[in-house]
Amino acid sequence: MASELEDFDDAFNAALFSEELVRQKGYVEGFHDGEAEGKLAGEKIGLVHGFDIGAEFGYYKGVASVCLSQDSSQSAKKVASDIVALLDKVNVLEFTEESEVLTLVRSKFKKLSVFMGFKCVSTSNSSDRDF
Repeated sequence: MASELEDFDDAFNAALFSEELVRQKGYVEGFHDGEAEGKLAGEKIGLVHGFDIGAEFGYYKGVASVCLSQDSSQSAKKVASDIVALLDKVNVLEFTEESEVLTLVRSKFKKLSVFMGFKCVSTSNSSDRDF
């Protein structure tokens, strides 16, 4: 009689808690799937964002280097030299101060464009404003 009662209790508890067990299992599986998917999406976004910043830095450094190699004014050469020096300091593998460096380089590039007498449009995707 006691074993029948225990069997009944076990069956009752299994039925009672089966929904909770399935929910917990689904949560764990969903969490792991979401974590993996999130890492992959983050990696893709980071790659695109990093490429955009690298392209922008390359553009600024290229224009500054051309300015240094041409017969430009001393003011323009000073600003161009500052831009090149700033960008040379950036360690691309440990780059964490993105907005601070970008703001400073963009500001100096704006000065350089005034000294050189040309109008530049930002290569950044984040804004479409003229410099």
